[in-house]
Amino acid sequence: CTQAYECGNGTAEAGEMCDGGDLGGKTCMDLAFESGTLSCFGVDHGEDACTFNTSQCVGGNPCGNEVIEAEEQCDGANHNGQTCESLNMGTGTLVCKDDCSFDTSNCYLPAEICDDGADNDVDGMTDCDDPDCQSFCAGVCGDGWIGGSEECDGDILNGQSCMSLNWGTGDLTCVNCQFDPGSCSGTCGDGFVGYEEECDGTASSILTTCSDWGFYSGSLSCNGDCRLDFSQCTGNIGLSTPTLVSSGQAHTCTIIGSMMVYCWGWDQHGQLGIQSGQMYQPVPVPLSFTGTWMLATHLSAGGMHTCAVSGNVGFMGIVLCWGNNTMGQIGNGSTATIEPLPVPILNTTNITKVAAGFEHTCALNSNGYVYCWGSNTFGQLGLGSGYGTSENQPTHVTSLTNIIAISAGFNHTCAIQQIDAANNELYCWGANDAGQLGVNNNYVDSNIPVKVLSFNARAVACGQSHTCGIKSDNSLWCWGANDVNQLGYSGSGNTIPVQVPGFTANAITAGANHTCAILGDGKARCWGRNVYGQLGFGYSSASGTPEVVPTFDNVSMISGGGEHTCAIENNGGSNFPLYCWGGNWYGQVGNGNTADQYSPALVMGQ
Repeated sequence: CTQAYECGNGTAEAGEMCDGGDLGGKTCMDLAFESGTLSCFGVDHGEDACTFNTSQCVGGNPCGNEVIEAEEQCDGANHNGQTCESLNMGTGTLVCKDDCSFDTSNCYLPAEICDDGADNDVDGMTDCDDPDCQSFCAGVCGDGWIGGSEECDGDILNGQSCMSLNWGTGDLTCVNCQFDPGSCSGTCGDGFVGYEEECDGTASSILTTCSDWGFYSGSLSCNGDCRLDFSQCTGNIGLSTPTLVSSGQAHTCTIIGSMMVYCWGWDQHGQLGIQSGQMYQPVPVPLSFTGTWMLATHLSAGGMHTCAVSGNVGFMGIVLCWGNNTMGQIGNGSTATIEPLPVPILNTTNITKVAAGFEHTCALNSNGYVYCWGSNTFGQLGLGSGYGTSENQPTHVTSLTNIIAISAGFNHTCAIQQIDAANNELYCWGANDAGQLGVNNNYVDSNIPVKVLSFNARAVACGQSHTCGIKSDNSLWCWGANDVNQLGYSGSGNTIPVQVPGFTANAITAGANHTCAILGDGKARCWGRNVYGQLGFGYSSASGTPEVVPTFDNVSMISGGGEHTCAIENNGGSNFPLYCWGGNWYGQVGNGNTADQYSPALVMGQ
């Protein structure tokens, strides 16, 4: 049998560092001190009994000697009896860092220590809205506890099944703490709504009425591909004389002659501003604000949010935003992740133009000042600091004055500064992984606006990783990524502007990976990625050179989105027809269905 050691008997035994005067031959110098007198704590020192007392040792760097000195939380394998549990950090492995402080990164939460919101202020635990609790509430994949953005964890499925998720039958599985639809089965025609099906025969979780999808009336049915069939629905009426159109990632908005705003397409994040409760709207739907029609003088559709310059009485010149707000891109100071209806950004005044990027927004006022908000991960707000941060309210970009135009791309921004009546300068900032800022031989992100040399700009457009601009002589130039010929030629990308030869242009737009321009003859030409027909040629092959978009001869405005494009035609009449084409899985083309459109299609309601 084994005899337990007895602290206080004057003999250092197994499990003791020392006992009384028996120090095991150790001195202060053995414990990494320079000098001093080492002693031993007696039985009256509780948990410290029969451990070294180094209070009379001086000098040196004792961290690493496995003895807890003053201001040390731990030392090597000596954790001073502490664990993840004793520190209220859940369970897991507590580690001692080289500076003799605890590393709790391997502690995790298997059970409730912080509330997940369900028991708010009921059980005495700290709530998830407390900053000290955020790491727990985010969840740790694999800990057997569903937290944060996790849908599931291992075998813990939160009561869900293939059938409850409308993914057919089968055994639901969890992959990387997200539900795996591939584990469910079901085929179109089996009478059950499966994964990626909208309906199946008469069965549907979303099959309601035509009016629920933005139409006035009609009969909604299910087609042979298990997608909703809108062909017997009657379209919206009143979309006349559009003056501006803006294409977002997978949604579109327009302003008509009366300043009314209509939006259509993807609405999962509230980016249409109508609080529809539907995934998408395949036809234009008018927006309302303060009990009346929403009016706007300018707008911009971003990744999953939209912003506009209000034309409503009492809100003239104020920015209105709606949609996704995970990075503060709405700008109203709210921490809500979605704003499904237009909200005013009250500390914006005299705004003339707004530019919505993927997760950031910038606005230009009548004095030529720029304000930006949202994600600043790559410095796209231009504030001179704060990589990897975000701002949920408009912040002045103090280095810019006399700005006359602005464009927001995926993660970068560009603006035109007026020098005098004949000369302008172009500045860009943010992500530069493909050279989209136009700084020669430079791929470094910039959190301050940097000048694109020798570029007297009259127009600029930012895409996902490329930028295009028009000089004062109407020559057309592009730079940045060119993996799908979005710069207007075949070959590698460029960190400085390269002229698109043979053309002059009046207007330019950049989609995610395609580009379109209105040339001097009024025709629209497009080039770049064309997988979904976003170039409008009637086919899906990419184009390395600008080609004419058929259907119309005189275009007054054009806007490129994620995988679709829209344009307003000046046909010499009074209606100015609006066309869209390209990817249409969320109805962003606005022609009443969800089939990709390889040629320009008239938007419904005109």
